[in-house]
Amino acid sequence: MKSFLEIMAQRQSFPKLCDPAPDKKTMNKIFNASLRAPDHMQMRPWRFLNIEGIAREKLGDLFAKHASSSNPNNTLELEKSASKKALRAPLVIVGIVCYQENERVPRWEQMVAATGVMHNISLGVFASGFGSVWRTGAFSSSEIVKSGLNIGENEDITGFLYIGLMVSTPSKDSLTAPEWNVLEFNCRLGDPETQAVLSLYRNPTGIPPPVTSPVSYTHLTLPTNREV
Repeated sequence: MKSFLEIMAQRQSFPKLCDPAPDKKTMNKIFNASLRAPDHMQMRPWRFLNIEGIAREKLGDLFAKHASSSNPNNTLELEKSASKKALRAPLVIVGIVCYQENERVPRWEQMVAATGVMHNISLGVFASGFGSVWRTGAFSSSEIVKSGLNIGENEDITGFLYIGLMVSTPSKDSLTAPEWNVLEFNCRLGDPETQAVLSLYRNPTGIPPPVTSPVSYTHLTLPTNREV
């Protein structure tokens, strides 16, 4: 069995998916575990729609209506193409952020919490032997789609998570976690535990930072082959 870190390192998007999707028992376990995402004030500003079977065709109709209304050169082929996008996987989860008024938790933080759950779902799906791909695009902000899915005025769609069996297995190279070069991080240079990194400090001004400075960005050069 893969460790959690291995699952994190190997998870990726699978644009080509097919039947079957995880069964309801598996999905319930994934949902329950995914709710452990960080949630300031425990507001739970989220909800999700499971769309499968014939319901995907109704979702496809909404996609087609959006394509028809947003494209002045719309054709029947474009509508059909948009409609088929809802059928790219046996299960589609619509992520929804439900904004609540709270002085301590702004809307952007509620969006982060809701998308954190969505990401956890994708990890749980991959850990269960299935694949997923998170799609957004114009459909996520479409008023036609939102109205058809009964998305409220204080709600937004965070994306569509397509879930199913992977059509093709990933290559070994794609399952290898890349080595990232950390260019900067936030630290307190006055703390004893950060003194060890001061020798690695690279300051373009040539002026060393004061040891008592409260918070500074430290630039490091690490022996890795990538930068982020």
